[in-house]
Amino acid sequence: MRTLAWVWVAKGLFNWSIVLGVNPNFPNFSMLPPPLQATIVFFAAVDLLAAVGLWLAAPWGGVLWLLCAVIEAISPVLGARGAFVGVVAVALNVVLVCIYFGLSWGAKVRTRLRQFPAESGVFCEIRPETVCKFSVDAN
Repeated sequence: MRTLAWVWVAKGLFNWSIVLGVNPNFPNFSMLPPPLQATIVFFAAVDLLAAVGLWLAAPWGGVLWLLCAVIEAISPVLGARGAFVGVVAVALNVVLVCIYFGLSWGAKVRTRLRQFPAESGVFCEIRPETVCKFSVDAN
């Protein structure tokens, strides 16, 4: 989570560098089309908020990050003038969301396994059709 938070801090600061005009690779912010300006300002603010939430491991941080990643991934579909990212960034967002859900699912399964250790007479049996099925030994 914290590595992802650092990536989102960098993205937020990158967007602020465009807004403030300190990034020489981009034209003057006021000369950009208004939909693109709105997109940059939105992500400049929300990316940093999501990064703080991810760093703190707060539930709202994951939700805000997921919202940012999904909006950024679908922005090219919504309109070319409002799209700030390319195909690589869209693919990266989709991959990061999949990794996030995979790690979250894995953590939940590990937590369940820790709650019911084998020494207590409760055995966890993982089957392909279910996430985790718990059975208690009667002995």
